[in-house]
Amino acid sequence: MKNLTIRELTTTAELEEVFELEAFIWNRDDAVPPNQTITSVKNGGFVLGMFAEHRLIGFQYSFPGFNGTDVYLCSHTLVVHPDYQKQGLGEQLKQAQRKLAEAKGYETIQWTYDPLESVNAKLNLHKLDATSNVYIENAYGELHDDINAGMPTDRLVVSWSSRPVPRQQVSVEGAEAVYPVEERNSIPVPGTIRHAEAAVLLVPVPASIQQIKHVSQEAALTWRLVQRSVLPPLFAKGYSIVDYLPYGSHYAYVLTKERPDAD
Repeated sequence: MKNLTIRELTTTAELEEVFELEAFIWNRDDAVPPNQTITSVKNGGFVLGMFAEHRLIGFQYSFPGFNGTDVYLCSHTLVVHPDYQKQGLGEQLKQAQRKLAEAKGYETIQWTYDPLESVNAKLNLHKLDATSNVYIENAYGELHDDINAGMPTDRLVVSWSSRPVPRQQVSVEGAEAVYPVEERNSIPVPGTIRHAEAAVLLVPVPASIQQIKHVSQEAALTWRLVQRSVLPPLFAKGYSIVDYLPYGSHYAYVLTKERPDAD
C-alpha cells in the first residue's frame, strides 16, 4: 500500500488519537488511556503509529517487562483500522516494532495471543518466526466481546528476538499428530489424543474457530480444552512451538525439542 508512514508517537495529542482509534475498534472501557501510554513512553515503552497520508490507521503499543531475571519488551496492543485490514499492515507494524526494540536495547519481545485464532498464529509463528513454550489458562478471565465470549481466555506466550534470524526449515516428514481432526455433524473436532514422542510433533488447529463457535459453542470449547490438556505437558517435556503450517484442510502447530536455528 502506497503513502504509508510509521513513526514513534510521543505527545499527549498523538496518544489521545491512539486512544480514540482503539476505542473505535473495541470500546472506550477496554482502550488504554493516554495517561498510561504517555507514562510508558517516558519510561522505556513506545507507541508506533501507522499513517495513510495524515490519517492514523493503526498503531502498536509496547512497554517494558521484567520476569525477575530478564528485561524484555512486552508487546501489548496492535490495531489496524477495519478499512485497512488484510493488507499485511499488521506485519509491517511488527517489523517496525522489532527494529525500534533493537535500537532501544531490547533483545526479546513477548506477547500473548489465543492459540485457536489461526490468523494470529500464522502471523506470529510462521511469518514473524516467533516461538512459544508457555501456555496460560484463562489469562484475562471472562471477556464478553464477540471474539472471546463464551470461551476461557487461554493464551500462548510468544517470544521473538529483536534481531532477525534466518529461518531454518523443520522437516515435518514423519511428524506425528498428537490427535487427528474428525468431522462430527459437519463440524471439525479434535479426535482421540495419542501418546506421541517423535522429534517433530503436530498439534492441529481448526481453520476458523469463530465459524465453529457460530455453529456450536460446545465444539469450540472442546477445542480449547483439548489444546489445554495437550500443550502444557508437551512444553514441560521440552517441546516448543517453532512453526505453524497447513494440515489437511486445517493447520497445525509444529513442535520440536530444540529450536532449529539455536546455537
